[in-house]
Amino acid sequence: MKLPRVTVRRYGGRWGVTDTGGDWILADFALRQDAMDYARALAVAEGNSIVEEEDVQGRVALRQLFSLEASGIVRVRPIAE
Repeated sequence: MKLPRVTVRRYGGRWGVTDTGGDWILADFALRQDAMDYARALAVAEGNSIVEEEDVQGRVALRQLFSLEASGIVRVRPIAE
């Protein structure tokens, strides 16, 4: 099963958030933390998804799996490369 993916990338001097590996920017932010907060909020709303952060060279620097349990609890765990 392919999970939705939200990615935070550096675009020039700003941080962009894309969905499912696309190039279309859903939102952009001046601060990395604001972009990560937005990406995580999208992942929680989706229920089961992956959040990634790419470094300046486009390599994945952070990957987290968000999963929704039947009880409504959202679990977050790191995914190792």
